[in-house]
Amino acid sequence: MAEVNVTDVTWSIQKLGYAATDPRMDGYYQWGQKQKLYRILWETQRQLKKCSDFYGEEDWLKEHHEEVIIEKLTGY
Repeated sequence: MAEVNVTDVTWSIQKLGYAATDPRMDGYYQWGQKQKLYRILWETQRQLKKCSDFYGEEDWLKEHHEEVIIEKLTGY
């Protein structure tokens, strides 16, 4: 199986997010892009549910959650 480049996947998701919020586009186009984001979210959630829990995973997720809170507090 080929290695997935997380940077490329993230960039593609960010492009969809930009397209879904681009004020120069109409709502029909934006909604289509948002639907793609939902499909990615749902498939990712399905795949995560299949995975085992791993050592250190809980701490790693907690760190991410804390980073998200800090970003919200600083207005990032």
